Amino acid sequence: MKNYFIILLFLFSLNLISCGETTQIVKMQPTPLTPFVLDQDFTDNSGSGEDNVVKKTYQANLTRFKFQIKNNHTKIITIVGVRFTVTNTSTKEKKIISTSVDQIVTDSTGIEEIKPRGLLTSPERSATVYLDGLPKNRKEGTNVRYNIKAEIQGWVGSAQDPQSRLSAAYYFNTL
Repeated sequence: MKNYFIILLFLFSLNLISCGETTQIVKMQPTPLTPFVLDQDFTDNSGSGEDNVVKKTYQANLTRFKFQIKNNHTKIITIVGVRFTVTNTSTKEKKIISTSVDQIVTDSTGIEEIKPRGLLTSPERSATVYLDGLPKNRKEGTNVRYNIKAEIQGWVGSAQDPQSRLSAAYYFNTL
């Protein structure tokens, strides 16, 4: 009986040790939280017309969302892009799509610094991210869902003074 008590006490103490709270250096979030999957091609007409901007057609299957990044670090972080790994939940097929920061932020110069406790962009500067040509289900007419892993491409420090590689990932699903 005494041995069981000691083992139970040991397991309880391990539980207390592992309950420490950790803070993520970077917090990421898509809007909407669970994007919808379009199973047909989509042409983005925004920006067409008077300014002669070329329309862009995205291939099915695709999903679209806005993406926000928050710096929880005490130092500036610099973001140059996000790599999305999209996995079809039925077939387990994957597609990797790398985006530059100017595909996430309108009027970006291709590199963005985020101040401590700051956001990558305001809602007004947030661009829609399109992930297209995603793996389809083998059985025609079935709903497709994806698991998406977003990995930050960047570093801790300013654009002119990189100090260490930034390693951060965020996971979300589609409807």
